[in-house]
Amino acid sequence: MAVQLDSLVQGEGSIVSRELFWRPDIYELELERIFAKSWAFLCHESQIPNKGDFFSTYIGEDSVLVVRQADGSIRAFLNVCRHRGMKISTADEGNVRSFTCTYHGWTFDLGGALVSVPNIEKSFNGRLRTEDWSLQPVSKLENYRGLIFGNFDPEAVSLKEYLGDMALYLDLLLDREGGTEVYGGVQKWRVQTNWKIPAENFVTDGMHLAPTHTAAVLALAPEEFDVTKVPGFGTSTYFTSTGHGGVVNDADAESQRRGLNAMLGPALAEYYYGLAERLRPKYGAMASYVHNIGSATIFPNFSWLAGRQTLRVWHPKGPQETEVWTWTLVNSECSEELKKQQRRTSVQTFGPSGIFEQDDAENWSQCTATMRGYVGRKLTMPYLAGQDNGDAKHPGKTLSAGNGGASEGAGRSFYRHWLQVMTSRGR
Repeated sequence: MAVQLDSLVQGEGSIVSRELFWRPDIYELELERIFAKSWAFLCHESQIPNKGDFFSTYIGEDSVLVVRQADGSIRAFLNVCRHRGMKISTADEGNVRSFTCTYHGWTFDLGGALVSVPNIEKSFNGRLRTEDWSLQPVSKLENYRGLIFGNFDPEAVSLKEYLGDMALYLDLLLDREGGTEVYGGVQKWRVQTNWKIPAENFVTDGMHLAPTHTAAVLALAPEEFDVTKVPGFGTSTYFTSTGHGGVVNDADAESQRRGLNAMLGPALAEYYYGLAERLRPKYGAMASYVHNIGSATIFPNFSWLAGRQTLRVWHPKGPQETEVWTWTLVNSECSEELKKQQRRTSVQTFGPSGIFEQDDAENWSQCTATMRGYVGRKLTMPYLAGQDNGDAKHPGKTLSAGNGGASEGAGRSFYRHWLQVMTSRGR
């Protein structure tokens, strides 16, 4: 039976059915129409600096290997042996000269070509042409300021076109003298929730900050910190027409500075304020984004936290489970001590046992648990906060202002685009 989607997202994204988050048929359609056709963040180039370095990741539920080639270029392939479908690498990362499947011994070179099959002449008697059974490549691969993105769709638009106006926010995250790098590897854990719930949280949900995280902020804050100045209900969202967007905090500058000091420590916080001043001639008022206590998502499932330099991918693992991967991004120009402090802060706040992360995971898993009941899963949800309008501070994008409260404008955009892609009316 065909999946009827139009009734599940109404009012231009302002009313969303909870059926989006638990139905297996919808999830399977997402793997086909969203993940197999969208640009996905794979890894940072600093994770594979040398010939033969590889990193194992996913696009949707397809296992993917990202590999540094002999000439320094980067390629990506399905981590699937062409013989019987075994993973050709079960390691998360490493360095190799070639990949050999442990099932039947087929060997592939760094470029994905099948170069060896045990007893090929005796077993196949000339019927197996090795050139026909290379690894399946990721059709398109692009490097954006050190971030490697891939797309299975050979007809997909370029990454630059896909990002659109959202590229400005990536530039503010990544445009650094000397570039950026991943520090300390990847943390991974699972949450019993649909992938869209955390992706939506990062794209639009500024209103949860004070109710959910006040205790965590106070745990980090100095004794004289004023709880009434915890940022939270002065948030706006920005978004593009293709589902990307994020939250910016509209609290006064003093409150934001105090909040960043509490979360990062004075030395690291002041570094980012100094960095913003260095970037101001190029980016103007937007340079303040580098220390704004906000978040962002590039549709469908790549997110980051501004100021905290935390990258996220929400890997789907079924309709009600998500594997969270998080990286600590540091500026290459930073001292070793500041890099270590950034990593410590990331683990303490947004690692699997981080004081903020546990708050969020509890929310997301409980939102999912209430969908187990027949009546609860049939409810709809409102995304009505904030007014959508243009704003000169956010050129080229629509700003949804909270007017002293919070906005869900980017959430409306996220689900509008979800519906367009799922019904094949947009890409």
